[in-house]
Amino acid sequence: MMMQHSISGVPTPWNCWFVLQDRLTLGALITLDVHARDVVQQLVDANVTHTTDFEWASQLRYYWRDNVWVEMVQACIAYGYEYLGNTPR
Repeated sequence: MMMQHSISGVPTPWNCWFVLQDRLTLGALITLDVHARDVVQQLVDANVTHTTDFEWASQLRYYWRDNVWVEMVQACIAYGYEYLGNTPR
């Protein structure tokens, strides 16, 4: 899978030449990338073909419609642009 190549392209000693904030950012990005890869694989394995399939509807999704909206199953909420900071998860 293409995403696995992007993750494996991160140098092994990445934690020794980044400052703390850079390490936190890179760690968060890698976590998001791995999670996205896993979710896509689950959707493929479940043979999801329509936006009405529960496996798709149950994912947290963001849409731009004159503003950002967050949707999951039957909930549709305007995004509030909350900033949680660059902290360890």
